[in-house]
Amino acid sequence: MFFKNIIGKDRDIVEEFNKEVCLLRDSTGDSLCLEKGDTDGYVIEKREHLVTVRYKDISYLSRAVLRIAAEDTMEEKIIAQGRCFRDFGVMLDVSRNAVLKVETVKRFMRLAALMGYAFVGLYMEDTLKIDGEPYWGYQRGAYTEAEIKELDQYGRFIGIELRPYIQTLAHVNQVFRYESYRDIMDAEDILLVGEERTEKLLDHLIGTVAHRFSTSQINIGMDEAYLVGRGKYIEKNGYTPRKEIMQKHLALVLDLCRKYGLKPQMWSDMFFGFSTPEQVSDSRTEGVVPEGVEIAYWDYYSQDVGHYDERLKAHRKLSDRVAFAGGAWKWSGLVPHNRFSMKANDAAIEACKKNHISSFTITCWGDDGAEASCFSILPTLYRAAEKVYGDAIPASAFELLTGIPIEEYLQIDDGNPYAGEGNTHNNSSKYLLYNDPLYGTFDSVIPNDITEEIQNQREKIKKVLDSGKCRFGYVFETEKKLLDVIEQKATLGKRIRTLYEKKDKERLRETAQTRIPELQERIEDLYCTFKKQWNIENKSYGFEIQAIRIGGLKQRLKDVKEMLDGYVQRDEPIEVLEEKQIPFSYCTAESMESLNYNLWSHNVTPNVIG
Repeated sequence: MFFKNIIGKDRDIVEEFNKEVCLLRDSTGDSLCLEKGDTDGYVIEKREHLVTVRYKDISYLSRAVLRIAAEDTMEEKIIAQGRCFRDFGVMLDVSRNAVLKVETVKRFMRLAALMGYAFVGLYMEDTLKIDGEPYWGYQRGAYTEAEIKELDQYGRFIGIELRPYIQTLAHVNQVFRYESYRDIMDAEDILLVGEERTEKLLDHLIGTVAHRFSTSQINIGMDEAYLVGRGKYIEKNGYTPRKEIMQKHLALVLDLCRKYGLKPQMWSDMFFGFSTPEQVSDSRTEGVVPEGVEIAYWDYYSQDVGHYDERLKAHRKLSDRVAFAGGAWKWSGLVPHNRFSMKANDAAIEACKKNHISSFTITCWGDDGAEASCFSILPTLYRAAEKVYGDAIPASAFELLTGIPIEEYLQIDDGNPYAGEGNTHNNSSKYLLYNDPLYGTFDSVIPNDITEEIQNQREKIKKVLDSGKCRFGYVFETEKKLLDVIEQKATLGKRIRTLYEKKDKERLRETAQTRIPELQERIEDLYCTFKKQWNIENKSYGFEIQAIRIGGLKQRLKDVKEMLDGYVQRDEPIEVLEEKQIPFSYCTAESMESLNYNLWSHNVTPNVIG
């Protein structure tokens, strides 16, 4: 629907959404009247040439705007009940090299608002400039005071609360390279508990957050600190049960939150036997959750309602203040797993409703380089909002946001060969890209029909690009270039080893002189396209890691070509090919449909990196 004018004090907000969904025309259409009140959810009603929206808060107005825009005609009242969670948001990881530009975050917030999310969180391990800590976030693209305040103000304008997600115990490994922080490193990425310098750092961190964000909500992290007290701490203080160390440190952090008027949430896994949430059972729970903190159970691995139900019940025994965090899988390469994520979140939402959970967050992590676009997981966010609101929004709403129907957008998952229908997930595109053509770490899991599979998947993505309608076409273009590369590279190693064992020099010559140069050209195209995507969305910091990885791949192919030429022309043996190859055995998965192995450092070589 289109409107000639908007009436009401929140009209500026709706006009801002016109950047994403077109509602306004100069002289045609009805008038849109906005009325904020006590309505539980939103009500849309048309009378003659006036459409009235009544709404409880801006998140409901925003979703109502998307619904109105998606309606072809309106002839009767539409009533949507309130969402099933009081607190509903999405968290963006900006700590794994991809620090989103301010304009990117703003666009993401607009899309999230239109889908009905109430908050957007920024996960910042060290990517926040801190008063009094000059090396914190140094040369990492850390957000400045001005940038945070600009994003915070913009979020408040469109009804999105900007929330800080920080770390106050583990996951702070990047700063330990600097001398000024080495004295407070316990083990690996964990701060040394009980030190004055640690308390000073946390005071600076939490105080900075309090002064730059207008929200009183904060996530203090404290997850996966499995080695707390097992490094420098035990040398200085002797053996202390981890439970006691955790309780002591948590008390300090909660005191700092109270000092600055913040309401903390923390990840729950350290209360459960220092295991991941998928291992939770009643018998493994440890510690008592102190008053004043909400625990967030994070889990995005199962599609079984019973799985989440069991673990939520275990959490309820520890605390009345339990939140849930699901996931939009964008953290295992350039390609997301929307279909898997949607099914996992469907199950989690049902279990959360059953257990009367009031807070639900979709996490968008960026492990091992944050290669995937933050817009690649829009179908997951859209589907979760559908389940949370249950308001039968027209299917065309997603197309308004992205330019194409959700069924077409979901083909973004097909950048991973054998992606299937989402009952499992793999990141085959990443390890096929970096699998060494001589070592062939992953060669044993590569099916015989992989070239045909890749060609079929590439054709799906090409159709999306050929339509020219997708507003995020540059993301699909990167995936197409990725498939162009792995089409030729996936079987290169197996081909080279087979021909070498047969001493087929003629075909090895053709491989060295024709196939490898063509592959190098495709890799260069991928690099340029990926760099364009990165520069559209992210600050420049961190892309040098991709330059090192892809540049290393190009150089390695040059070396492989030289070795093949040496063998063909001078009978120079290729040492690694003389060693018998044994099957892949990094983990138990042996099927490409379910093998998700994300560490570039392990994908690229069995030898030591760093």
